[in-house]
Amino acid sequence: MGTWMDRGFVWVAVPDWRSSVDASPGEGAYIGKWLLFAGESQIGPAWEIITRAMEYGRLGGKSKRAEKPTRGAYVICVYTLDYRNLGDVGRVLTVLRELGFNARIFYKEDAATHALRYGGGSASLYEASAGSTQIRRRREPVEPRASSPAEVTHTRMTRWRELGAAG
Repeated sequence: MGTWMDRGFVWVAVPDWRSSVDASPGEGAYIGKWLLFAGESQIGPAWEIITRAMEYGRLGGKSKRAEKPTRGAYVICVYTLDYRNLGDVGRVLTVLRELGFNARIFYKEDAATHALRYGGGSASLYEASAGSTQIRRRREPVEPRASSPAEVTHTRMTRWRELGAAG
């Protein structure tokens, strides 16, 4: 499992995540993440739980945590390959609940992040009430936009670096 720092986040990924995301230019377009929030005293233990669960193959292939808090909380993102695959999105939610993350949590597709949707009611695609494994859809998904060959190459190189393959 690789760990690195980039753009204000500490990242961790399992080796096979790269091959599944970079398989073809269209792969990875539907990536999404569960968003967990932790205070100053909780971020260390919470991140330890996430990385251990990844080591044992219980979560998705990539996670990140903020180096600094925003509005008093650190964000932890636990990724899945395809937000349309509710079976896998739900599986990861169930594991997060089993690991003790029982607060209300939100799920956002990367396309929404790229469309600059942050905070408020329009940012999250799904949510799960405190302690629940039921997924409630909050809005329509943001469809990934078509990319030119140059954008695909840039995106793949960026992901390659993010996954630690270049270092």
